[in-house]
Amino acid sequence: MKIDLFTILLITLIACASKAASATTIADSLNTEKPNKIITYLEPTESRSDIKDINWTNFELVFKYEDKKEEFVQILGINNIDTDTIEYQIYMNSMLCVSEFYGHAIKHHPNGGLETDEDDAGAYPVIEYLFNDDDYDISIRIDSEKHSKARFILSPDREIDECDPFEHLIMKNSRQ
Repeated sequence: MKIDLFTILLITLIACASKAASATTIADSLNTEKPNKIITYLEPTESRSDIKDINWTNFELVFKYEDKKEEFVQILGINNIDTDTIEYQIYMNSMLCVSEFYGHAIKHHPNGGLETDEDDAGAYPVIEYLFNDDDYDISIRIDSEKHSKARFILSPDREIDECDPFEHLIMKNSRQ
């Protein structure tokens, strides 16, 4: 009887250890991608040299909105990972704070469906990429024809504050 009980305990222990190792391997494989992060600095813009800290030449597409009078800049960098996924980084610097978001987003309509945005020149088709989280949702909308403009829309599970990127801004491709 003691041998049977010992055998059962040993088999159970080995099975549990195997499950734990398997769970660790799965968790490790899920963490290989760059996580979606939010970084906010509540410091005056004069104390930071943020724009030059990010190498924007590493991005395939770079969109920018700048208001020198209001001392405000918002820049979005995009890299295509595959046909349905992008890597993004957005940077916003105002007189109140500096914010940065980065991560991956997935195409909303992978089979080619398009959304529509509108600006002063009229309506234009966009490709929309999404990231959803418990704390916030992100939508990145890029002009599908010329890649000449983009919007970054943040929908947090809290009230939007002055450190969040401005979603109504249409950033222009800084390389065109």
